[in-house]
Amino acid sequence: MNNIITVLVFIYIFSLVCVGQEYPEEVLFYSNGSTFSPLLTLEGTAEILWTFADSTTSTAENPLKDYGSEGMRLNRLKVTPWSAIRGINVGYDAGDGGSYSIPFIADQHVSKVEHLDLTAPYLQLWCSSYNMLDSLNFDNFINIETIECFLSRSVKHVSLHNLPKLKRLCLDDNDLKELDLSGCTALEDLRGALNDYTTLTFSNSTDELRHICIRQNHAITNDSMFVHMESFPAISQLLIWETNQRGLFKLTPENIADSIQIIASENYYTSLDLSGSLQNKNGWSEINFNNNQLKSVNVTGCYQLRSLYLNNNQLVTDSIDKVLKELDELGTTNCIVELLGNDPPTTAGIIYKANLEVKGWSVKVQTYPEIGISGNGKMIADGDNTPSADDFTDFGFADSTGGYIVRNFIIHNNGTGTLRLNSDSPHVSIAGPNASDFSLITAPSGTIDAGDSTILQIKFHPSNGGLHTASVSIPNDDWVKNPYNFDIQGTGVSLNVTFADGSSFNQNVAHGLSNQPLGRFKLISTYSYVSLDTLKIRLDSSRTGFTNFKLWDSNDTSFDSSADVQVSFTVATDPGESGSVTFSNIASTIDTAGKYYFITGDIGLGATGTIRCVIVQNSSLTLSRGVLSGTIINAILSNRIVILAVDPISPAPKVFTLFQNYPNPFNPTTTISYRLPTQSHVSLKVFDVLGREVVTLVDQIKTAGEYTATWNAEKVPSGVYFYRIITASPSTRSGHNYIETKKLILMK
Repeated sequence: MNNIITVLVFIYIFSLVCVGQEYPEEVLFYSNGSTFSPLLTLEGTAEILWTFADSTTSTAENPLKDYGSEGMRLNRLKVTPWSAIRGINVGYDAGDGGSYSIPFIADQHVSKVEHLDLTAPYLQLWCSSYNMLDSLNFDNFINIETIECFLSRSVKHVSLHNLPKLKRLCLDDNDLKELDLSGCTALEDLRGALNDYTTLTFSNSTDELRHICIRQNHAITNDSMFVHMESFPAISQLLIWETNQRGLFKLTPENIADSIQIIASENYYTSLDLSGSLQNKNGWSEINFNNNQLKSVNVTGCYQLRSLYLNNNQLVTDSIDKVLKELDELGTTNCIVELLGNDPPTTAGIIYKANLEVKGWSVKVQTYPEIGISGNGKMIADGDNTPSADDFTDFGFADSTGGYIVRNFIIHNNGTGTLRLNSDSPHVSIAGPNASDFSLITAPSGTIDAGDSTILQIKFHPSNGGLHTASVSIPNDDWVKNPYNFDIQGTGVSLNVTFADGSSFNQNVAHGLSNQPLGRFKLISTYSYVSLDTLKIRLDSSRTGFTNFKLWDSNDTSFDSSADVQVSFTVATDPGESGSVTFSNIASTIDTAGKYYFITGDIGLGATGTIRCVIVQNSSLTLSRGVLSGTIINAILSNRIVILAVDPISPAPKVFTLFQNYPNPFNPTTTISYRLPTQSHVSLKVFDVLGREVVTLVDQIKTAGEYTATWNAEKVPSGVYFYRIITASPSTRSGHNYIETKKLILMK
């Protein structure tokens, strides 16, 4: 069977050769379609004779022969004289982005042309896009100006010797292995993309070449065709991506084209120098060197530059800064630069980026996350295997009979890109010999924006006494520190706390003053690692004029608001006779020497009645890490009932005073205290770091005395804020008597 096919092919080829010899004065077109309708362009007077395969003829420049079915047919052309021929078009539709002045002709399915050399001295235009030709020979076509052979994938060879007037050549998407343009000395427009060249040779005269498109020819071996572009001084469009080019690319300074586009991505260039070029301030240019190996770039003075794409190269931080600086110095507006896939800019580079964005530029630079973890305000190194109390990695001592310690760690993103914790929620794993003695209370966020942070809370709850160790691991997309690991430990102990009531307490109080002591008790710990957690106090007796109940700790038996420390939030409202107040989130550690605690309240000038503080039972006083050794039942915290009617009235303060808020840092409420020596109009406001007013806490006339105001910051973000007091004459609200500002910190 194969032998029969071979014989038939041989007979067919032999017959074609013989036919060509039979008509030496005619151009022969072998077509395979059901119709044949080419287009001729003539100049002057001439006779046309088309002779078709069925012996019918036509004298039209654009004949239409309908054969009725597909098949191999011979179509013959004779023009008398041949000197009148100017164009032959057997397929063209500007599919390559070419000229719309050339008439569109459908693919004529031409597979072979013979005797085309009859037209060589005269032909100016040839179009054979989409046809089935395997080769074309235009040697010595001395007047030809345009050759269009787009998407003719069977074309394997084109000969172009001695074409002194050829300006436009389109051989896009053929099957050429080489292309010799040495005879094309006037070429202006070359389109030869998507072939399979190993070599491509230009003529010695390329001064007129404006458009070159040889993109996606991966097999090219002459890899320095487009390096120093002095050989192409008029280039306005260079499309050479995926052409195996390498080395230094330098654009000639003499190029003053209004529009310049260079797309050289997917090559191996190591340096790009555009300095001195692209000087036309009224022009436009796009430069694309994505996915090369660039290590240096120079765009100094390139005022014409409108789009610059340098993604995925090997530009280090200093080079990125340099590019941004040079672009910023141009002073141009509304342009584009992309530098992704390189090193990120420094702080200086970010400033240049911001300057460009103010000018309307779109600027994309590489960002990287950078994870860091801190505890107690101290950074914990990745891989830290030496737990320390300084950074909270040593949790300290916890009661093994039910006590616990919770430590807050902060995961920071110190980089310029979003940090992502790679594992599923809770994003953190705890492993090691005693992993079960540690647990996550609050899991971190899965994504952390650049410059932001998230809280990680770990609880140590020992199951027995002794040292307990574990390791924390946080997978993330910081490629340098992934996963982020550090060791933690804690010690389990049996803790006891002794309670001493304050029944012997008897300290005077006065009308019209804040922070008057109402009761006292003492706690003594076996170890120095126990903290008071919550306290519930019943307030007995009938009274009016009591507000702002507070809990303080002290190292001695007498209360002094200027020396002792408030350790819980203020309870502003009196719960009434036999009602209770509860203090929580208490910031106080009990040591082996013991600590005194005072309950205070503000007593108004018109206050009446009596008050007595009582801890009802053990459950009214709870500890974070300890148990009480004794039982509390109705422990009275003062040996007398405070009788207000006989208490002397303390003198008003002598000076204006604004106290530091407590607690600070806080979340979400804090208390601000102040003193007035005279009746004044008081304005107390909170501002953010930009000086914008956040909230007004006080705006009214106050009599002389000491006051407190509470700010609930639940609806504002974490950060640094400032509170300012201004006092003035109550009648005019002018002539400020006192102005002071202090800082407070909200940490959520």
